[in-house]
Amino acid sequence: MNYRSYSLNIIVRVLVLAGAMLGFFYAIHQDQWYVTSAVTALLILFLVYSLIQYTYNFRKELNSFLLAIKNKEYNQYQKNKIFNKHPDIQYAFNIIAEELQKVKIEQRSHYNYLQALVENINTGIISYKKNGDIHLFNSAASQLLKVPVPANIKILNNYHSNLYRQLSNIAAGERILLKMNIDEEIRQISIHAKEFKLQNENYKLLSLYDIRSELDARELESYQKLIQVLRHEIMNSATPISSLTETVKESIEELLQNKSEINSEVHEELKDLLISTETINTRTKGLLNFIHKYRKLTNIPEPKRQKTDLKEVVNHSIHLLKNNLKENNIQVENLTGKEPLFILGDFDQIEQVIINIVLNAIEATSDKEKPVIRIFSKQDNKITRLYIQDNGKGISEEELNKIFIPFFTTKQKGSGIGLSLSRQIMKLHNGDIFLSSQKEKGTICELQFH
Repeated sequence: MNYRSYSLNIIVRVLVLAGAMLGFFYAIHQDQWYVTSAVTALLILFLVYSLIQYTYNFRKELNSFLLAIKNKEYNQYQKNKIFNKHPDIQYAFNIIAEELQKVKIEQRSHYNYLQALVENINTGIISYKKNGDIHLFNSAASQLLKVPVPANIKILNNYHSNLYRQLSNIAAGERILLKMNIDEEIRQISIHAKEFKLQNENYKLLSLYDIRSELDARELESYQKLIQVLRHEIMNSATPISSLTETVKESIEELLQNKSEINSEVHEELKDLLISTETINTRTKGLLNFIHKYRKLTNIPEPKRQKTDLKEVVNHSIHLLKNNLKENNIQVENLTGKEPLFILGDFDQIEQVIINIVLNAIEATSDKEKPVIRIFSKQDNKITRLYIQDNGKGISEEELNKIFIPFFTTKQKGSGIGLSLSRQIMKLHNGDIFLSSQKEKGTICELQFH
């Protein structure tokens, strides 16, 4: 800040005061200079008062200037008459105000950037004050927990009491894994807690992440590796066995054709041996066919993802299964609506998934008097959901936990690859598949497309 005019004013006032004091001391040493002495004494008092008042006013203006900066009252201070008397202060004020405005804009930009970043990450973020007031509750947390943004963390108790208890007891730096049933979907939620201080206010920061999909992906990868190893070992063993038994079978058949060259006992033994060889050959071929069937689980081609009308896929799948549905007297309620349901997906692969699920529904409703399969959809938050619901015999909770495991099946003649294959296809489409069921009430399958 430029103090030039202020310093010059002080110097002039001090010089005038010094001159008045010299005049006063000179006057009191003269005879009968009473009036002059009194006048100079009053002048000195006035000059001292004026100097004090000037410095006080300037200090007051400077204080007002700093308070205006502190309180960001730029317009109000610029209207002040005292402000207009000091161009140097005005200049300094304008410079500082411009810099502070730049800082404010930068802060706002950074805040908006961080806000957008927090809102668009997949991890749920929750922060709240010591009294429970919510400071931040991003959309990922809202979607994960299926709750609207609450004003206070205590409101979560109305939706997920177990989660609220865990959050109330979690300590800073602690990480917990919580199994939750949200909208009839089992989720494995990892929760990590931290604490921080902002403007003398204590906050707790929670990050929530559904690791179920990650666990499913690792489990699926393990199964695929196991299947590949088993297939390799079984193929290496079964193929030569099948070849050798075929050769032995042909040799025995040739010997049996020449009945005159062998006695009856040997002939009977050869017939028994032929039956045993045929059994071994048949079972070996069956094992090879079994292994070839499960190659589907480890050799799914990369989907050709393109704009696809999911409703068209559903209609085509129902048409392909028309005879199956008619034979079982099953009523299909297609409630997907008239508007297209566009997704990015492989038509043939998605059709295979829908066919697998509808076939399961057909078998589940085989004992019902009025079997019904309902198909409906929903779109929200850039996620398209397709539901296939039946009123069949349902699946027990124990079976439901194993339903996606390769080779596991609840059917007498099932192969155990339909739902495993369907889940892999959905994963390749960056989607997922969920099953919820109640015994004797039916099953609902949800396909999610992101």
